[in-house]
Amino acid sequence: MLANFAVIVNDLNAGFFDFTTKKVKEISAISHQEMRLKIKELDTISVTKLLLKQGPADTNYRFLATHLYNYCKKYSVDTSSFTLKTEKEDSIDVLGRVKKVLISKKYLSEEADSALIIETLKAFQLENGIGADAKLGFNTVKALNESTYDKVLRASLALDKLRSQEKKPSKHVRINLPEFRLYFFSDDTLRSEHRIIIGKVTNQTPELVSNINRITCFPYWRVPYSIASKEILPDLKRNKNYLAKHHYKLYAKEKEVDPTTINWSKYSSFPFQVVQQPGKWNSLGLVKFEFNNSHSVYVHDTPSRGLFNNSFRSYSHGCMRCQYPQELAKTILKYDSIGRKEPITSEVFDSIMKLERNYPIPLKNSVPIFIEYQSVVAYRDRMVFYIDLYNREKELVGKLKGKSEKRKVKSKNEFVETN
Repeated sequence: MLANFAVIVNDLNAGFFDFTTKKVKEISAISHQEMRLKIKELDTISVTKLLLKQGPADTNYRFLATHLYNYCKKYSVDTSSFTLKTEKEDSIDVLGRVKKVLISKKYLSEEADSALIIETLKAFQLENGIGADAKLGFNTVKALNESTYDKVLRASLALDKLRSQEKKPSKHVRINLPEFRLYFFSDDTLRSEHRIIIGKVTNQTPELVSNINRITCFPYWRVPYSIASKEILPDLKRNKNYLAKHHYKLYAKEKEVDPTTINWSKYSSFPFQVVQQPGKWNSLGLVKFEFNNSHSVYVHDTPSRGLFNNSFRSYSHGCMRCQYPQELAKTILKYDSIGRKEPITSEVFDSIMKLERNYPIPLKNSVPIFIEYQSVVAYRDRMVFYIDLYNREKELVGKLKGKSEKRKVKSKNEFVETN
């Protein structure tokens, strides 16, 4: 028992997973004295309070640890997974099928009527970051099919990510992909928060760390080769005026080419550079936030702003589209203007936008940007199990579940095996 307690305390403080090697960590040395000191604390506080005391003092960590503990107390940590189908795939007895799953997860009892099933399903959807429409869509089915045990393991991994993270700079941008959110902090205070649209499963947005060094008003869009070949070329074969209609220009070795003079039917891939001109029609919208990276992704505006109303926002080719990007730009420039001889105030920025032409604004001090992947998130009043849309944590959960060998607790004088 002493060894098992020591393992729990060790994991809560030192972490249990190496996210670089994607392996469960070996347990570091624990002295008998350290174990006994922790046990002695139980003379003054409960086991729950003692365990919740462990780990970093970070507010997000504390919220998540407390919410996860309460969640495990409230619901059975059910290991059952399911194979529910969407309403489109199977429209027979939808509520009956949902009821069975929610009963297994201890969200409902056998006596629940249709009204309660619908109400509970909506609550479950919100708990999983899905729009509460009580419909069996793809994401709702994915959330229902996942066992509660796997959800708890994802939350445990989220806690371990928070344990292992280095302290971020006082000013930075953080994007959490499964949450579809962008946060801008300055002086360790949240200054701006935005919904984002991220890459589709077939065009996944990468995790990376970089620095935003420039904000560009009315950007050009240099269309990637893959998009030009797969999407623009077929349209050009049908209509030679397609490029002009959508404000694109064609270049070969930096020299402009007239697309109407080319026999597009002979091409199977795109041999030219396509550049979309600045304007409200531009796929990057009116504002772009630039940072160096090997994936050619960035944060930008979009003409398709209606998609921000959806709870699940995975539609792009990999870049991150930002809601209200002009407000984000103004906020970043406000905190970048300290010490500038000519500050870029909101009024100055608005004047630049009124020019309606390409206008890059270099930042005096680049802003670190962290693009991360954490599917379980805690807020002050709740915890949300966002969909693991890219299945990046599914692999890690599998490694935790597949860890069949016994971990060894190393003390000063001996190894004590524990399951």
